[in-house]
Amino acid sequence: MLAHISGDPDDITAAPSGHLWLSDRNGERILELDTSGKVLHTYFDRNGPEGIVVLDDGKLIVAQQVPNRLDLFDPKTATFTPWLQLGATSLPTDGVDGITREGPAVLVPDSARGQLFSVGIDPRNAAQTPVLIAGGLGRPVAALQLPDASYLVAVENDPGLWRVPTSITTATPVSGLHSLDDLLFVNGVVYATDLADHSLIAIDVAAGKARTLVSGAMSPQGVALLSTGNLVLVDSSDGLVALLPPCR
Repeated sequence: MLAHISGDPDDITAAPSGHLWLSDRNGERILELDTSGKVLHTYFDRNGPEGIVVLDDGKLIVAQQVPNRLDLFDPKTATFTPWLQLGATSLPTDGVDGITREGPAVLVPDSARGQLFSVGIDPRNAAQTPVLIAGGLGRPVAALQLPDASYLVAVENDPGLWRVPTSITTATPVSGLHSLDDLLFVNGVVYATDLADHSLIAIDVAAGKARTLVSGAMSPQGVALLSTGNLVLVDSSDGLVALLPPCR
């Protein structure tokens, strides 16, 4: 165990410094943890924070689920600035969930509309015009780009995982999973948190096979890679932030 967080910790990401940024949607806050798991700062956020990406200057882009919007957050001033507004939603839990930094852009699963976009970041940290990658996904909540330039998209519905080939906006199912929440690609292996099976799984995309690495996690949510090479996994039901080695 790296840390035990009261409330409902969800998505997690690692900064170049090694510090961790952790969202707590129901607790209405964002936490900064040091490498030992100690909470350094708590920032209140009543907009339902979910996914977080770290920019080069230390600012964050935060997925705000309640207004279905992405905000630019400056930890130095503790201020939020609207960055990208997505469409209106019927319920506050329908909005955007996980987001991923991919080079000079952010992958944004439009959870309410079943689409995946890439949004470039200009030199002033402003959002460029979103580019549609794929649609008809169900409820996409996380995405990443593989070395062959195709995309993987985790969805909270069958089939659990979609793959979108390069320059093709039609997705194909990867495997018979059911409800994934977060994705991470490390050294040829895709790690995915599986809400339906209460587990962390490793996926061989080429073979279309998955193997369980961690079982018995009541609500596995965020997963990230630390500078030490270890993985960090968040179980929101237990408030647990745990370390584990990656596949070798």
